[in-house]
Amino acid sequence: MKKKITKEQVLSGFMAGLQVLTPVAVPVTATAATAIVLAGCPQPDDPKPEQAKLQGEVITGLLDGNYSATVRGNFTDTEWAGVADTIKTELNAKYASSSTSQQDNFFKPAFADNVVITVEKNPPYAKYSAAYGSSAFSINYVMLDNPDELQQVLYDLVRVYGNRTSIPEIVNVMPQYNRAMMLRDNRIASRMTRVHATVPVTKIS
Repeated sequence: MKKKITKEQVLSGFMAGLQVLTPVAVPVTATAATAIVLAGCPQPDDPKPEQAKLQGEVITGLLDGNYSATVRGNFTDTEWAGVADTIKTELNAKYASSSTSQQDNFFKPAFADNVVITVEKNPPYAKYSAAYGSSAFSINYVMLDNPDELQQVLYDLVRVYGNRTSIPEIVNVMPQYNRAMMLRDNRIASRMTRVHATVPVTKIS
């Protein structure tokens, strides 16, 4: 004979089951709540490091204000900031402190062409690289940290353009200037010395 179940027993069993299914309320702190929210949201990626790229800038107002040049190099945006302005500042400073003959015989002829100044990091040369008669100049990036040295480099470069073979270290920084070219220039210089031996010569340095 089955036992009769009362209404009170049915209600008691239902309430017990409801307690099992209902989660127990746990107090959540602000920190824990923030962690829960962040865990449920996609996080932004870490910022990517800057990538070096080919940079270029035309600088105007050079020398007496009527010359320009292109400065270029492979740098990040942060590294490139101020490079062209630094070269312009020191070039104009060296030009202003030079004699009229130096300005007219070296600076102006060099910058009359379409000068391209390439700035390089960790190049095979110490300070600069150039070819005689060429208006393509290369400068070591570290030179920009020393204004006086950068001015001297820029002055040397315009003298290289003017074929001044007496510039210190010119053989070391100019791989294009090989022994054959040196012998050729020596022969030309020797002939010029014989022809003009009796003619006064004004030295420009």
